[in-house]
Amino acid sequence: MDRSHPPRKTGRRRGRRAQIRAAAYRCIRDHGYHETSVDMICREAGISKGSLYWHYDSKQEIFADLVDTWANQVMEELYEQFEAATSDRDYLRAITGALRREIRRGRAVVPLWLEFAELARREPTIQVAVARFFRRARTAIADMMRPVLGGEMSEDEMRAIAAAIFGAYMGLLVQELADPDQADARRAIDHFMRWLERGLSALRPDGGEAPPGERLDPAELAAFLDRYDPGLRELVRAVRAEVLAACPAARERLVKPWRALAWECGRHRLLLRLEGDLARVVLPADIADEAIFEDLAPGGRIALRPGDDPPAGLIRAFAARALGSAGEE
Repeated sequence: MDRSHPPRKTGRRRGRRAQIRAAAYRCIRDHGYHETSVDMICREAGISKGSLYWHYDSKQEIFADLVDTWANQVMEELYEQFEAATSDRDYLRAITGALRREIRRGRAVVPLWLEFAELARREPTIQVAVARFFRRARTAIADMMRPVLGGEMSEDEMRAIAAAIFGAYMGLLVQELADPDQADARRAIDHFMRWLERGLSALRPDGGEAPPGERLDPAELAAFLDRYDPGLRELVRAVRAEVLAACPAARERLVKPWRALAWECGRHRLLLRLEGDLARVVLPADIADEAIFEDLAPGGRIALRPGDDPPAGLIRAFAARALGSAGEE
């Protein structure tokens, strides 16, 4: 449809597009792509054809937007899960838990992905959207591998292994779909990660254990922060001062592949990850849901910008919790 003026960028418009996407998802889930018509989507969404065509030019555009939206949501959730895993001292164990959660999600959507992959051969709009999703997934997997393998291989090797892992993930789900009695994706992930942990026992995001109270070399810290604006550098130093005051025996580390500082306090690790013009404090996944942190850091993380005060209350609560856990051992 040739619109005479740009679409309205309003919350109501975004909500209506989400409504149409949700209806399209239910239709293709229940009836398949080819049997799903614009009329069917309109009935499911409870809107008129005119309303649908105000937001989308075609059925293909709706499904391409559905794929793009999935990609954004899945990648954001993946990054959050693996970011939390990075703050766990047992990185590979935490990664295994994140992979299990993704297996549960994958079981629900893999039949649709098989249909989308077939459609990509004939529908250029769908092909572009599916290819974009796959590229994002491979990039995300490579980013997640860097804390463990970043110093062990080239970037080309990292991308190749990320592609193989993503292919294996999709293949496991397809095998389970076709042979549920003999192909258990979750069990395969568990066995693989146990093998990987044995093979990579010497490789950790922080390069191994450090003595209590170890501090970063000032020159190394300055070089790491040099790429960021002065305001963000000042914020990082303020947060660091609060952490070291609350937990003087903390082991301090740089996790360069994740652009982060990490502090091991007792049994737990606190992460400060730098993302553009903000710094994100990330709690360990195994304590983030505790009631004491619900108001201080919803979801186990809090974003800070230059000029913000360091979250002293959160840091002190984390140190008390971490040191208390250590005392219980």
